[in-house]
Amino acid sequence: MLEIGVLKPWLTAIALPPAGLLLTMLLGYVMLVRSEKIIWTALGKMLAVFSFALLWLACCQGTAIWLERVMLRPPGPVDPQLMAITVKQQQIQAVIVLGGGQQSISREYGESGLSETSAQRLHYGATLARASNLPLGFAGGVGWLQEGAKDSEAAAAQRWLNQLGLSELRWSEGHSRDTQGNALHIADVLQKSGVERIALVTSASHMPRALKAFAQTPLKVTPAPTQFLEQDAGLGLDWFPSGSGLRRTRQVLHELLGLALIPRG
Repeated sequence: MLEIGVLKPWLTAIALPPAGLLLTMLLGYVMLVRSEKIIWTALGKMLAVFSFALLWLACCQGTAIWLERVMLRPPGPVDPQLMAITVKQQQIQAVIVLGGGQQSISREYGESGLSETSAQRLHYGATLARASNLPLGFAGGVGWLQEGAKDSEAAAAQRWLNQLGLSELRWSEGHSRDTQGNALHIADVLQKSGVERIALVTSASHMPRALKAFAQTPLKVTPAPTQFLEQDAGLGLDWFPSGSGLRRTRQVLHELLGLALIPRG
């Protein structure tokens, strides 16, 4: 039986730029050249121009930064040097990192490996855990886009820590396929160890969606976001189209879409 989650990557690809805007632009062009009625010709022109303008903005890093700060409004970062104070104030018992994807095969190692996003999240989580002397956990299975992976993100995370000579994961959850699954499964694992309060590490743009998912669990969460989007270039180049700009805008729009689809607890 086909799981509805299998369709999520396809639906997301169509809904997010550039595919959705390119299809709209194509529709406008077809209406423009194929229709003999003035109203349809005018509508076709409007669709083509509007789609082009939105595609330009979607390819700009400035758009991604604005959307993250204004629409998502993630909480501020936690300074590792002040983590011990935060732990005492919030009575935090563990640092939990959410996976952000993996490579199905890392050719230099011959096995699956963490994506850049997951590695940066885990690095920050390990830094916070060391600074606060707290145990570290990781939540991440095999996502809908990583069907070819031989094992879970959690297993890849443990290998990453071993390769760097860092501490072992105290808790590891490798069965979930999305953020809601991360929250529910890791909450079950932590409750068996008596953990009720955690510092949650994930990307800044992903944090609002993660917090909404964790609100459906008994855990008390202190957000510890990382990977904030920042201005890279001067001279107004953040508003000039680039591949990295498109990737980051897609990332933020993906989070806005996911945030809207998670039911309220």
